[in-house]
Amino acid sequence: MSADVGIVVTAAGSGSRLGYGVPKALVPLDPSGDIGGESSLFALALRHAQLVDGVRAIIVTAPSDELELFRSTIARLGIVVPVSVVSGGPTRQASIFQGLKALKQSGPLDVVLIHDAARALTPSVMMDRVVNAVAQGAPAVIPAIPVADTLKQIDPGIPPSPSGARRIVGNVDRGVMRIVQTPQGFAWDVAWDMHSTFAERGMDEAQAASDDSTMAQWAGHEVVAVEGDSLAVKVTTATDLALARVLFAQNFGSRS
Repeated sequence: MSADVGIVVTAAGSGSRLGYGVPKALVPLDPSGDIGGESSLFALALRHAQLVDGVRAIIVTAPSDELELFRSTIARLGIVVPVSVVSGGPTRQASIFQGLKALKQSGPLDVVLIHDAARALTPSVMMDRVVNAVAQGAPAVIPAIPVADTLKQIDPGIPPSPSGARRIVGNVDRGVMRIVQTPQGFAWDVAWDMHSTFAERGMDEAQAASDDSTMAQWAGHEVVAVEGDSLAVKVTTATDLALARVLFAQNFGSRS
């Protein structure tokens, strides 16, 4: 089923936990690459996003003091889909709403994907799975992968001991748990309405949604999951970056 798709790529995060000294989306996966260059996280995310079936426009939310660097890099990428860069907000949720406002100017859309530049290696085939599920009637769709590790529940009412130990009070059935990835997909009206409704919460990090599917649940929409992808790793820490660089070299390095 065909659908007109818009994509918001969030790239406005500071990347403080990564320890690279620049906004996270500008960090290259090619260790010899330039900051903000063609192997940077946001550039690689765009290369995959432009291949999504039916994509009509892409909006990148970026730090307000780095807009020109983002734009100059995009101009060199040869992206075949119209791409615009807008300033992000004080939280991820607020940044996405800024992206949706810009995306709204591109014309009617059926589906919107909300994607993290930090998941730069996410393949377009996984994104297509999300789009197809929304196009077939699901209001909100997340890609997700099974949990491989054993899960335990701690007692939140008891603080850790001086050694940092926490009391375990139960087991969690990992078979019914999933690790959520992006892009998350939504019917356009659902995405616009939920972000409009909860915009005020999005201005405060303590109240903002940790992901967009949470807002869909706040608004009373059913959320369904499709198969994620092992390449859709999120770069947050130096360890994540090291893994992503290995995956980049193995899967995409020769084609970058």
